[in-house]
Amino acid sequence: MRGADSLGNSASVAQLLIAWQHTAEIYSDPELLAALIRGHSDNYGPVPNPRDLA
Repeated sequence: MRGADSLGNSASVAQLLIAWQHTAEIYSDPELLAALIRGHSDNYGPVPNPRDLA
């Protein structure tokens, strides 16, 4: 935070806290955590380029 404050930009710290919050939410929900850590063998096909979706 000191480094970000010295630059006058705390956006990186805010993003870090948001990411930490989302991680904590996943680990606090057993069903969601199980869905994310189980193996997935399905092939969902090619992934479209996000630029083509806009």
